[in-house]
Amino acid sequence: MTVPADPSTPLTVVISGLRVLHQRVELCRHWGAVGAYAPSDFGRFHHDIRASGARGRPLDVWASEQGFSVTASDGEDVALTYEVDTLAGERELDDFMVSTHRRVGYALISGYATYVVAEGSEDRPHRVCFDLPAEWRIETALRADGPSCFVASSGFELLDEPVVAGTAFHTRRVEPIETGGESTFVHVYVEGSSEHTTQLDIITAATADAVRALSALDLPPLGRPMHVFYEHFSHDLGRDLGWALEHGASMHGASFVDENLEPRATLTYHVAHHLLHAWTPRRLYTTDLAPAHLLRGGESEFIWFAEGWVQYLTFVALGRSGVLSVDQVVNMLSRRFLRAAVHGRPDEPISMMALSRVLSRGEHEHWFYGFSVGALLALWLDVRLARDPNVEVDMVEVHRRLFEAMERSPGGLDGSRFPELFAELSGHDASEIFARYVSGDEPLPVDDIIGALGLGWDRENRSMYPDRSTIVETEPMRTRLFGAR
Repeated sequence: MTVPADPSTPLTVVISGLRVLHQRVELCRHWGAVGAYAPSDFGRFHHDIRASGARGRPLDVWASEQGFSVTASDGEDVALTYEVDTLAGERELDDFMVSTHRRVGYALISGYATYVVAEGSEDRPHRVCFDLPAEWRIETALRADGPSCFVASSGFELLDEPVVAGTAFHTRRVEPIETGGESTFVHVYVEGSSEHTTQLDIITAATADAVRALSALDLPPLGRPMHVFYEHFSHDLGRDLGWALEHGASMHGASFVDENLEPRATLTYHVAHHLLHAWTPRRLYTTDLAPAHLLRGGESEFIWFAEGWVQYLTFVALGRSGVLSVDQVVNMLSRRFLRAAVHGRPDEPISMMALSRVLSRGEHEHWFYGFSVGALLALWLDVRLARDPNVEVDMVEVHRRLFEAMERSPGGLDGSRFPELFAELSGHDASEIFARYVSGDEPLPVDDIIGALGLGWDRENRSMYPDRSTIVETEPMRTRLFGAR
């Protein structure tokens, strides 16, 4: 890949080593970014596509259902060259977070918006090298393999992990926690400013607390460093930035420049939540959350799990690690989910699974409702596990056991058996809850769920209040769920 210093100049990508079988090689365009839950036609930004065979012989390139194809002699090695219009991609893609961003002295390269992958090579390693302006450096979660070269373990990892290059960003290392693990690296870019110190300090501190929090969940080791990429853009972009997109060993966040940015528990929560996505649903997923399915723009019935459960477990992690107090966790959790779960409900009854399919199509009007009810469902199940005298596990342990089940189901967990799997792993039968509130369209009994935490909800004024009659007797439950270990 060639990255010119001028941000308005297209990127140039050269793919070599394509082996033609049956006189054709298919190059796949991708219709979705994993974790974005919205279709994106990246292929329309690829231009001037040329192919050559032995001794530079020009080859024909054809439009195809996959994207485009190249015809050549059977067994011939093919090279492909194309340009990527990143300016148009950033401007026209509905989801800013999946586009490539380029500024003077800076480029964040999204693999989804940039690369094509040859059919049949998806599971093979890919080596990518960069031709950069002088003095530019590179940061990425991909494994280094020589100067300005990196190796992705598969075509999916090449698409999934962003690459940051340039001189206009600052980097800081977060040391691993006491129990072991890899370092985490924080990379911060601030548009129009050479001063990154304040933003870098705040985001690094939030990341350090997030890493400490996730250590409480007993997660399988990633086996490589984690990277946090964070961009601050000016208001003149004229569009919603989203907040973050998570990847296999990184997260990419973006916001408008905030001169009053200050340390906040909510920032720590957001970073921890997006880092946790590197495990769920990146490594723990149902068949319809599998990366190969989402890359094709496929719908999923399990966004309530991928988003809601992960958000709930993030709050558990913040409390159990001691990063936040129990009162802070209960207050933040309830404020984040209650209003959306009660007042953000669609006009017509809809199940969590059906709503997930809607959200998968990019129709995000009820996005906050969707993940809020998923999180409150996870809280309710955790409360039920705590109250069942025959059960000795909690949602953290169920989460860990789901990873073990995933090892026996490399294509993804069978979503149709999820209630049975939950019962097997927890020892608690919650099939009625799944039938009524997950596959069924009954609204969650929100008052009963938050009542277990000693809270009430004033629907008319859309406000939460401590239930004085139960606040004392529910303290053991709050401590059991969110107390520091």
